[in-house]
Amino acid sequence: MLTQYVTSSFIDALSYDEDKELLIVWIADRGPYEYQGVDPDTYQEFVEAASKGQFFNAEIKPTYDV
Repeated sequence: MLTQYVTSSFIDALSYDEDKELLIVWIADRGPYEYQGVDPDTYQEFVEAASKGQFFNAEIKPTYDV
């Protein structure tokens, strides 16, 4: 599993397992949230997003179940 620390006031880090399509979003002061079925392209877009919080709220949270 790859963990990448990010620059964000809302998100501390992203962990991703490509084989399982498992994304773990480490939210500041709240802990980890796991999302199943996240394809590699979506993960890469998340990593490259200028605003991790906006991408999370627009693309991850409404699309994937915790």
